Amino acid sequence: MSKPGYMKIFAQKFQLILAFSAIAISSNAQVVATKDGAKLGDRDILVSECARAAGEETVEMGGQEIDYSTMCACLIDEMIPRVTLDEFTKAAADDRVVDLMMRDDLYPVVMECVMANMGDIGETKIAPQGERAEQMHDMFMFSCIKGMVEPDEDGFSVSEEQANIYCQCALEKATEKGLSVNQMLSAEQEDSEVFNELVLPCVMNMLADDSSEGLYEDDESYEVPETYITGGKAQQIEVPLQDAFGHFKIKLVIGGVARYYLLDTGASDLILSNDFERELLLSGVLTRESYIGTDLYELADGSIVTADVVVIPEIQVGDYVLHNAIAAVLPEGGMLCGMGLLNQFSDWSINRDRNMLRLSR
Repeated sequence: MSKPGYMKIFAQKFQLILAFSAIAISSNAQVVATKDGAKLGDRDILVSECARAAGEETVEMGGQEIDYSTMCACLIDEMIPRVTLDEFTKAAADDRVVDLMMRDDLYPVVMECVMANMGDIGETKIAPQGERAEQMHDMFMFSCIKGMVEPDEDGFSVSEEQANIYCQCALEKATEKGLSVNQMLSAEQEDSEVFNELVLPCVMNMLADDSSEGLYEDDESYEVPETYITGGKAQQIEVPLQDAFGHFKIKLVIGGVARYYLLDTGASDLILSNDFERELLLSGVLTRESYIGTDLYELADGSIVTADVVVIPEIQVGDYVLHNAIAAVLPEGGMLCGMGLLNQFSDWSINRDRNMLRLSR
């Protein structure tokens, strides 16, 4: 995983702290001490030397100016008391202070110091071009990957490999568009430009990658059995549709039980409710072997849920019988017929004037 290049700038300044660890400390000095009580020196001197070593007063990051003195002061005050002398000494000796800054308990502190000194953070470019582009790009990638691999409150997370694919895509698009923090805040709005021009295509790019694994740890790659159609002598049939306030419903028969499903050509699969799933289990239509894996589905409110994927032995659609059809059981889901079922036929069309679904074998 890439480490933020801009951290190297401050890591180099932190190396100087060791050089001043033997400074005589006056009784009135504010002493900087490590987690285990080792005294490194006078705070004001350490901050001054850290800033002086930069050779310049400020550094530009994402279109914002960061003052070295205030940055050094923040890191010295907040980071040093959280590490032991041995940890810091070894990190400095091995030139791995950057890695130390990236430690799970220290990274939030370091980032707070950065953000606190960036002025109007809302106008900061996510992935700027120019002299500090490489450092900011590294920071973006590290933060993006770290955020995606850590499960959220719903348990959603992705693998580090998937996160890298998504974040690299997002970085390229953010750089191309010159997006700021404020603009990125609209990413959760599904009608926003950022969602549709950055988030959505990058998610699709991630999911399309051959090396991608399941988005949830318990997701399984599953084999879809061969689906075939029997029944009906004609190569084409018509199935009546029920008009339901501008929408259509279709009658499907599973295990001898007829149910009406909302016909939704914008949906991906056949969706079963938990209640109907129980009926099919009790009747023996569904068995343990029917469950072949899990998959992700997006609900109407935009939330993502994990659904069980099952194989339905037979589904009667008009005069046809569809064998080994795939369906998903959504928690608190309704009954819905999507493209997964319709696409099993060689051709299909809806006659809205006659409320008919035409299916071809």
